[in-house]
Amino acid sequence: MTSLPTQTSKAPPTNSEARILSMLGLLQIKVNEVTSFSKHDNQKYIWRPPELGTLKLNYDGATKGNLGQAGFGGVFKNSKGEIIWIYEGNIGSTTNNVAELHALENGITIAHNLKLSPLIMQGNSMLAT
Repeated sequence: MTSLPTQTSKAPPTNSEARILSMLGLLQIKVNEVTSFSKHDNQKYIWRPPELGTLKLNYDGATKGNLGQAGFGGVFKNSKGEIIWIYEGNIGSTTNNVAELHALENGITIAHNLKLSPLIMQGNSMLAT
């Protein structure tokens, strides 16, 4: 049996690496609370898991400038903080509000198609909440 190489640095995997490892079943991310700071408003945000039996969708859209190259993404997690599904996409040149709405719309579509419910949705947009 071939063994997988071990990670030699203590740095956590990048988002892309974590997504791939999670898809392969080689990484289980268990997070009960994550603290981050927004560089835009210096507010502290704390991620808290949903109640047992509920899923949480965290979504976001972003642009380079506010008409600029845009992308979006989201992650569904269960009450243990385990990743259930991740999505992302590029949408060309648009505004930050359109990017946020794409993130939310895609999350709702995925939740509906995969029957991911009950569901709490959380984003940082004033428009797409």
